[in-house]
Amino acid sequence: MSQDKWRPWTIRQARRLVNELEARLAGWYVALAGSVLLRGESSNDLDLIFYPHTSTKIWRPFADSLMYDLKIDELYRVLRECGLTQLASADRVKEVWAAGRSAKRGPSDDQKWVEIWMYDEQRVDVFVMR
Repeated sequence: MSQDKWRPWTIRQARRLVNELEARLAGWYVALAGSVLLRGESSNDLDLIFYPHTSTKIWRPFADSLMYDLKIDELYRVLRECGLTQLASADRVKEVWAAGRSAKRGPSDDQKWVEIWMYDEQRVDVFVMR
């Protein structure tokens, strides 16, 4: 789907989605960012930032080792359950940036974890912090 066919976002729609995601996600916070936050609407996309409650190593009872509390599989499961579909992985987004095929800029070696998802014909840019 081309960018000019995305349905616009309003702050009301964004808050509804953020509330649904927050209610279902264990171990993650969800933050609203970008134009929807700043202007109350966007004709392009919704920027959501996901960050774990903790990123330090923790001990899990009954586990044999220390592990990170970064539950990316849980995040993906909840995004899909809430009706989102992944269009581009973080690796794909970085490939596009590196090749300079982004509409807004030339080649970039930016290493942010950004993915592109779709929700009801609306684009969602998912930023994941570690």
